[in-house]
Amino acid sequence: ISAMLVALLVCLCLTGCRETLEHIVATKPSFRGTVIRTDDMATLIEIDPETPLSGDRAYISFKNVFEGSLTEVQEGDKVVVYFDGRMLESSPLQIPTVYAVLPWEE
Repeated sequence: ISAMLVALLVCLCLTGCRETLEHIVATKPSFRGTVIRTDDMATLIEIDPETPLSGDRAYISFKNVFEGSLTEVQEGDKVVVYFDGRMLESSPLQIPTVYAVLPWEE
């Protein structure tokens, strides 16, 4: 019985600790931009000049985005990218962990 109780508590904790898309939008760093190019490996975003990042373009991937996020974009789409705050200082920037990509409604 104790093993079943431990398993139940672990399951409850895991489901209760999951972040939702709404939580991501409310708490995670983000930047706005326009899709310049996209392919199977990565999407290149031209970062909005009003966004305080150290570069003007960034590569992102849709590999691990949350349910409810966009999973495909086209050139010219305006988007908001929510991420964990880490970026590889290259040119263009590389954003290794993207949580969500949503339409940017000006």
